[in-house]
Amino acid sequence: MPPRMHKHAATFLRLAALWLLTGALFKLLLGSPKDLPPSVISFAKDIGLSLDLTLRLAVAIELVIGLLAILRPKLGWLPITLQFVVFEAILLQMVLGGDASCGCFGSQVTVPPTVMLAIDSAVLLGVLFAKPWRLPSGPSPGIPFALTLILCCAAPWLVIPPTVDLPAALPAGPGTAPTDQEPPPGWSLPDPLPRYAELSPDSWIGQPVHATQLALWTDPDQLPLDAHIVIYRTTCEHCQEHLEELALAPQPPMPYILLRIIEKGDSEDNRLTHVMPEGIHIELPAAVEFVIETPWDVIMEEWTVTGANSGRQE
Repeated sequence: MPPRMHKHAATFLRLAALWLLTGALFKLLLGSPKDLPPSVISFAKDIGLSLDLTLRLAVAIELVIGLLAILRPKLGWLPITLQFVVFEAILLQMVLGGDASCGCFGSQVTVPPTVMLAIDSAVLLGVLFAKPWRLPSGPSPGIPFALTLILCCAAPWLVIPPTVDLPAALPAGPGTAPTDQEPPPGWSLPDPLPRYAELSPDSWIGQPVHATQLALWTDPDQLPLDAHIVIYRTTCEHCQEHLEELALAPQPPMPYILLRIIEKGDSEDNRLTHVMPEGIHIELPAAVEFVIETPWDVIMEEWTVTGANSGRQE
């Protein structure tokens, strides 16, 4: 291959790397696990990875592969080619599934999977057409190169704000603390607030409400002893159907708590949930992006979660 073609191959590869790094930086600065493709979320759950860790690993991998392709095209051509092949497979699944956005640039930027599939296909074909495997070997990687890759690996843990842990079990209500201990402090939201928080109602079963994620985002002492909690979004079609069904059903002996997740862009114009049962209305903090597929029904008896079921209809 003539030297001119060598340069051409490296240019194609670096353009592909810049495109990959653009998506990685958007996810690093603006993204949340909710933007991960459904197939990635499913795979992560199957192997026991939390969605928070999955997002950080995904960003770290993209940063490392992108920088490797830019700094050492001869070493980076195979990883970045495989990365785009994986993207193609994921995007094809999303196109067939009718997803509205690919999530490649976080929740702030909506890109239809069909558009991203076309762009990534063109990038992949350009890389393969340039035959980067014929590039000459570059200089041996040195300490600065290794430190750069290590920094890329660490970036998601350094830049993405930490999530918040489950609260330690608190006394079930005011006045129940042992006399030899200081009374628990008054409830307040986590400070600082995280960028996102994952809610897993099925993990609350059997736990006192004071030891669940609910105690992070709502004052548990203000909740009734028994309640049917419905977690919903106003723009969710599944939530609309579920709340309408509950509104038409006989009122249960325990009160409803309608726990709303507020999302950016919510307005009366795009609101779908107009009909809902009577109950206590609580809103989660709008500054936090909550990672959960709604709706969920959570049953609480004597301040203990006894049941949690997804109300999503496939």
